Amino acid sequence: MCCATAAARADDPPGGASALTFPAWWSAPGGPSWRPEASLVGGTPWVFAGLVAGAWELRDPLAPATLPSPGIAEAQVPLAWYDSASVAVGEGAAWTGFGAGLAVARGTLHPPDGDKPRAVFTSMSGTDGVDRNGVLLTHGNAERWVRIGAIAGSRGGLGALDIAADHLWTLAASRRAGAHVLEVGFAQRGMGESQRVGEAESGRGESGRVAWGWAAHGDSLAAAFARGYDHRAVGLIGLEPQANVPIQSRRDASERTLEIGAFRRSGGRVYGLRVLQSAARTSAVDDYPDGSGRQLEWTTRSLWFAASHTRPLGGGELEVALGAGHTPAADRAIERNPLAPSVAWSVDQGRQRVRVFAERIVDPVWSDLADGVRPFLQHTWTGGFSTDMGRGGPFGASVLALAGRTANRATLFRNPIRSVSLGVGLTEDAHRYNFLLLQGRFVARGKAGGFDASGFALARGNSSSQPRVDPALGGTAGLEGAGRVFAGDLGVRLRAEASYVGVRESDTRVLAPTGFPLEETLPGYMTFSATATLTLGDATIVLRGEGLEGVTHPLTWVDYATGTFARTGGRELRAEVVWPLFN
Repeated sequence: MCCATAAARADDPPGGASALTFPAWWSAPGGPSWRPEASLVGGTPWVFAGLVAGAWELRDPLAPATLPSPGIAEAQVPLAWYDSASVAVGEGAAWTGFGAGLAVARGTLHPPDGDKPRAVFTSMSGTDGVDRNGVLLTHGNAERWVRIGAIAGSRGGLGALDIAADHLWTLAASRRAGAHVLEVGFAQRGMGESQRVGEAESGRGESGRVAWGWAAHGDSLAAAFARGYDHRAVGLIGLEPQANVPIQSRRDASERTLEIGAFRRSGGRVYGLRVLQSAARTSAVDDYPDGSGRQLEWTTRSLWFAASHTRPLGGGELEVALGAGHTPAADRAIERNPLAPSVAWSVDQGRQRVRVFAERIVDPVWSDLADGVRPFLQHTWTGGFSTDMGRGGPFGASVLALAGRTANRATLFRNPIRSVSLGVGLTEDAHRYNFLLLQGRFVARGKAGGFDASGFALARGNSSSQPRVDPALGGTAGLEGAGRVFAGDLGVRLRAEASYVGVRESDTRVLAPTGFPLEETLPGYMTFSATATLTLGDATIVLRGEGLEGVTHPLTWVDYATGTFARTGGRELRAEVVWPLFN
């Protein structure tokens, strides 16, 4: 299956070479998935093209990222743990079914080779008390292997936010016997984060998976069972209790899935079938100052069928898929049995790649609903094209055009404390959400360095459900220089980067102090960064500075300590180490 790499950044995701997490890289300034200070703050909801539900999904082979959704999204593995990484837009919604996204971020791992132990060590430290260390160990070969990894990090105060910490550990093993393969995996996550004045949150979660597969003569059959559970708790800190505001809230969520898939290959054609059954439950308990409480509970069971056909066509590849499902989550009967067709045609010839696609994405919104909101089905018709020219050559350019129409768009209050967003709850946009996203990039490369520039423009309609909290314009330009010193033993690459975050609107209608303006337009701003990357043998050392303009910028949520908009933390300096170890 061919995929179109999104043009949000100047480079492809640095799988195998960066201590940053996928959400941090994908949400950096200058792109339509921007989240403020994403490299240090993980609780802000993931977004893409103005959507929250159906925005982008992370397919992590090490640890299921959002089982159950949204999971403990603050704790993620570094990109260096993957062998490679990619981002695709407009791919696989019919096959994935409920919960698919406009964009798909994917990490890839290959089986170990030659019974030689391998390890990847990552470390990050910097200003504001940033300290994050992890290691991934792998041993075995293509027939049998075991993999274990652990990472933990902490951060000091950052603007209106107080200390934060997270951890993740994962264990997986695989055994192949002839045409059969059995794989098991488990992951555990934890986090804690608080505002200086406002809310303090903690959470933990576990997920496990067992999968069996068979493959012979180009045909394959696979089955997988997965289960996840997570718990969050949040309470007031430094605020006087109010009668209508909980002093403490708890949220528990669980989900289990059973999946069966098969592929039949005949010549250059591939036929696929998939069945997925899911059952999920979420409960929330609120405690109020007067001793009273409130308990909410949501449950759902869903079933999804999908069929796909891939064949050569016109010098490229055509993929057609149709998905159909059932979910009782939607309150309207007409939305309980949706269809999701998709079609994509792609040509990949050397340095040139073209892809045209259209699909329907369906996302049941059934839990963590705002007061008075009934479960509903968000569905998006989308289509577009992407081109990527000059890959690997001295000059390269790419364009992505994506148009869509979303009915029943889910909107969510943006806050760095995830429990605050979930506590306010998801709402249903009463109007159709039409959007057009254009992205482009240009790259010039040479032996001694290069230049790149990328940008996006997002056109969308107004909504009474939520202000335009995401920027409509953004871009990044970077200049690099590279060389080797000390008889060629030390590689040095220097990069200076400038990014623009466009105008956006605040979302202070909820949880705003008395007398605070309900809506305000926040100005766009430029932010600057610089990076020095040193390579010595297999080790990579990155010295990174962000927010070098030394100016804090307003955010869309309220700092209760000052009664004004929260602001970014300002200048950040970090050192990152990635060190693969063999034998």
